[in-house]
Amino acid sequence: MLSQEHTALQSDLTSAQLANDKKQEAKLMNMMAEINFLETELQRVHELPYKPNHDDGVPVTAAPLVNVFRHNGWKNECQDNWDELSSGDYDWSHLAYSIFPQRIRDKVKKDWCLALTHGLEELCENKPKEKKARKKKLDDAVQTSLDMD
Repeated sequence: MLSQEHTALQSDLTSAQLANDKKQEAKLMNMMAEINFLETELQRVHELPYKPNHDDGVPVTAAPLVNVFRHNGWKNECQDNWDELSSGDYDWSHLAYSIFPQRIRDKVKKDWCLALTHGLEELCENKPKEKKARKKKLDDAVQTSLDMD
């Protein structure tokens, strides 16, 4: 899709240059710069690796795309979420595990809840103690009556 856009813009740019239309040429050059920037950003996100998960929520899932948004509110929200992801505050998210797997694997050794979240219980060294099964009161009452007989 972007390469088709790039080819069409290049053709229009050549036409504007031949017609000596400086205003159209500047407009097309800006559009080409935006497309090149978008391609670069999408490639950067793709190389993270970017594996979105609907359970993380939109702001967390969109965080790696921070440079693509023009809307200041979304840009700021994404930047805040990206900072939280990068610093380790959002290690509960599936996106954090896909981007920073070693950091998550190290943390789950000490954090049972985080291990459960990411399905890494086998790595956790702090497994909860197993509770002993309690006898039901009915069983106790039956046993007591048998003992009396």
